[in-house]
Amino acid sequence: MSFSTFYDAHTEVNCVEGGNTLTVTNPSAGTAVMTWSFGGVSAPTYYIIIEDVVHHTTVVATQTSLTTYTATGLAAGTYRFRVSNGSSYIGIEDTIMA
Repeated sequence: MSFSTFYDAHTEVNCVEGGNTLTVTNPSAGTAVMTWSFGGVSAPTYYIIIEDVVHHTTVVATQTSLTTYTATGLAAGTYRFRVSNGSSYIGIEDTIMA
């Protein structure tokens, strides 16, 4: 899987791959909202990973039963946003303004 890459902060970015979609919005400084769908099929658990691309660190690794996740307190920088339903995943790389 390849990542869609965007470098325009404070905007909405979308990735559509094989019926799976991931949208990341940056509604305010240091905040990213992830929303996703895996071809309309729900899963009991989704796995969220947000990585700082420059520092090669994971800043969020969590699970949720929802199809949206809000990350706050992100420093300005480029992040890789990934979500998995346990059998496939989708990701976006985007710049966040702090």
